This record gives sequence, C-alpha cells and structure tokens, in this order.
Amino acid sequence: MNNEKTSTASAEQARRFFLDRLQEQARAEGIPLSKIELQYLDYSRIKSEEEADRVEAAFTQEFDDDEFSDRIGSLVRAALLEDRKHDPQAPARYKQVVNMLKGSPDDGQLFAFVAPALGIRVTKPALAHATTVRDAVLYVVIGLTVTALLILYAIYR
Repeated sequence: MNNEKTSTASAEQARRFFLDRLQEQARAEGIPLSKIELQYLDYSRIKSEEEADRVEAAFTQEFDDDEFSDRIGSLVRAALLEDRKHDPQAPARYKQVVNMLKGSPDDGQLFAFVAPALGIRVTKPALAHATTVRDAVLYVVIGLTVTALLILYAIYR
C-alpha cells in the first residue's frame, strides 16, 4: 500500500510539473493555454462522464486535435530547451518525470501528448480517451442502423 501511495504521489507531482511547465512556456510565448485546453490535457482525471463529454465537445468545437498535439509537443520541446540552459540534466529529468505518468491510469491523456515530444513511443492504451467512448457509441448506432435496414428490407421485400 505504501508503494501505491508513493506511485500516486509521484504521478501527481509529474502531472503538476508538466501542466505548470506547459502553462509557463505558453505564457512565455505569448499564447497562454486556455482553460479548455488545460482541461483537455488533464482529461483522464475527469471523473464524471457528463463533464468529460462537455470538455471534449468544447475542445473539438474550438481546436483541431492534430494542431493541438503539435502545439503541446512544441511547448514541451521549447520548455526542455529553456530548462537545459540552466540544468544540463533536464532531458533526463523530463524523461524520468514523463515515465511517472506512463503507468498512471489518471494521466493517460497528458502522457499521450507529452511523451512523443520527448521521443517516447506512445502505445494504444495510453492513447485511449474520449474517442474510445465516441467510437463505441458510433459502432452501436451503426449496428442499430444496419439492423433497422435489414428489418425494413425483410418487411418490404
């Protein structure tokens, strides 16, 4: 249990580190991250499905996922370059901190955005977020539509 608490604390510290560092870098570049961007980065920590749906809908209305991913990657790399000026160990520290997020079930979204910028390959489970739910709903709707069409075809044949 103590190891679990340590792991949770480490993941929380890693989360705070990257969220704070991304916000600082975005402000330094003159384009701060919006509230919805921060919520989307922290998406995996949203507990209520309604809140998750609201955040995803607001995000997709305002932002392109690929452009956002590119922006976050750029911010991570710029922050790392800035930190490396004062700390030659910054690259190793960044990789160590991002690896703390890797196993955290509450930080998959943040990990999926930050890790590629640090040269860490992101596997499918880390990428799972709201699109998984959206995809499942889409499959159900398609299945129901096909079933309805088959029933109509059988009736009017």
